[in-house]
Amino acid sequence: MGQQCRCECHPWTQALLKQPPKKGDPKGGIRRNLKKQISKAVEGLPEVDAVPEVKSICPGCKIEQRATDVFCRACGTRLMVGHQCAGCGAPQEPTDNYCWQCSLKVGEKPPEPSAVVAEAPLPVSEDRLIAMARKAKAQGIQNPLIDRILKEVVVP
Repeated sequence: MGQQCRCECHPWTQALLKQPPKKGDPKGGIRRNLKKQISKAVEGLPEVDAVPEVKSICPGCKIEQRATDVFCRACGTRLMVGHQCAGCGAPQEPTDNYCWQCSLKVGEKPPEPSAVVAEAPLPVSEDRLIAMARKAKAQGIQNPLIDRILKEVVVP
């Protein structure tokens, strides 16, 4: 079977061209139906004059705060309902056994931070750092960091 020509010389193409363009759904289409359903649903709802504004009171200074505030605007106290984690300060539900943010058991004290801070290793060796500082100094680059490296790291 060969392909049929779509030029205007064939009778079936002329018949298609004479037909008026097809209209959409005679009942109004999907959008109109959705609008009707939404308007019917809204009609059944009671009318509300104003939305009540929810406010909270700071436990520290007893000043009224907005509902969206996380911290008191006057004293900086964290505003929340219920208890908070002793380790990270996240809010806790009464049924929680562990903190959802830091996994500390409820009622336990957080571990004391260690006083020893490990030194982070340098990404380059000291010899390479000294060589780079000497090369920059020889090229005449003025930088306080280069002077500090050459004073503190290199023993004269």
